[in-house]
Amino acid sequence: MGVATSPFSLPVIQMGSDRYIELIYEQPERLVRLMQANEEFCVEWSNAELAAGATAIYYFGPVSSCTVIPRELYLKTGQQIVKRTLARLGDEFVAVLVDLECPQDYELVLKRLLQAAADPVIVNEAVLHVPASIGVKVYPQDGADADQLMRHADQAMYQAKQAGKNHYHLFDVDQGF
Repeated sequence: MGVATSPFSLPVIQMGSDRYIELIYEQPERLVRLMQANEEFCVEWSNAELAAGATAIYYFGPVSSCTVIPRELYLKTGQQIVKRTLARLGDEFVAVLVDLECPQDYELVLKRLLQAAADPVIVNEAVLHVPASIGVKVYPQDGADADQLMRHADQAMYQAKQAGKNHYHLFDVDQGF
């Protein structure tokens, strides 16, 4: 499995959070140039990992939290960057959801992921529609090691694909899909 950090979150590593927040508010033109470079890096890095044999990319963006920057600002800046970046990566991703209050909380997250994927993405002036199919495996309730977890999530994803675009499917241990 490969790992990629959101282009919107990379500057925290590159320059520290205080300087990055300052850049967002006080130098938006410089932020645009930095995001272009970071998008290219993230896409090239992730696709190289896939070409080297990674079967999925674990993509994370800690700065997307509304506790780091105001939600409105993220929606105007970071969300657009993430959408463009994800549209240019390989076609399979792993999302790890932790600390859910109850197991059913994943449904809200999945619906939001499907909605975000359904929104059009603009890449080099082309409008792309990137539908999603999501396979879900609950751990540790369904009991599995990492390999089995990935296989079951993959099987569930193919069930979601058979249901049509923009669906998710929860792996059923009893049925085996």
